[in-house]
Amino acid sequence: MVSETFLQYMPILDGKKIAEDLKKDLHKQADELKRKYGHPIKLATVIIGDDPGSKIYATAQEKLCAQLNIEHIREDLPGDIILKDIKKYFDELIAQGATGIIVNQPVSETLHHGEIIERLVKPRYDVECLHPENFAEFYSGYKGFAPCTSAAVMELLKRTSTDLSGKEIVIIGYSKIIGKPLSLMLDEVATITTCHIGTTKENLKAHINRADVLITAVGKAGFQIEGEWIKKNAVVIDVATRRTDKGIVGDVDFETAKEKASFITPVPGGVGPVTNVMLIKNLLYLYKNLYKQT
Repeated sequence: MVSETFLQYMPILDGKKIAEDLKKDLHKQADELKRKYGHPIKLATVIIGDDPGSKIYATAQEKLCAQLNIEHIREDLPGDIILKDIKKYFDELIAQGATGIIVNQPVSETLHHGEIIERLVKPRYDVECLHPENFAEFYSGYKGFAPCTSAAVMELLKRTSTDLSGKEIVIIGYSKIIGKPLSLMLDEVATITTCHIGTTKENLKAHINRADVLITAVGKAGFQIEGEWIKKNAVVIDVATRRTDKGIVGDVDFETAKEKASFITPVPGGVGPVTNVMLIKNLLYLYKNLYKQT
């Protein structure tokens, strides 16, 4: 049996525990906001198609809302629905008092998630901070409202108490959800290198080997970061998840990397639970903006 003393010195960033800590404060904030403004807080989850992962995520969102005394609405739409027919469902969700709307990914193959957000979700209901207007506001100056996964990574980094000033941070992946916002959120305190599809394997290894902080979000079969590539005492945040015959894994070979890292997130149980909580943090941000103007 592993002793509690040993566990205290393991480099694992336990996302589940961190999420539990965050939920206590968010529960208090939600109750205070409802007392102040007199309206319920409601998260609306939209699923398009039959992807099992999307449905599991919706169940997790509903459970989290119940824990925080926040109402949850779920809308399941058929995979063959066309873009123009989705709007009426969003209008109905707003009529039901939705504070924020999330469209779970992936959506059906005939649709594009970004187009749905841009054309159909009004910025004031965009709980993911992905609408171009919200992202532009975020880009002009981060004030606490950001894409949820990026916000989760920032929270995890904060929990390491690592001084990021002057550090070499390598981000693998340049998506609007992770890579781009993280580059913005971190570039004032550190040197940022962003790797993507145009980065060769040899250069990728070299960048990783120099990284004081490594953040990776590829999640594709055949892509793996070996522990020997990791710089000694680096902080490793593995955002990626993919299903394999051995279960859910990330980009990093966890067992070898944890021997070199000062902190590392497990997959699952690292970034995911904190991302869910950041969704609620964004929901409260939208709630305050929605009702303080009325």
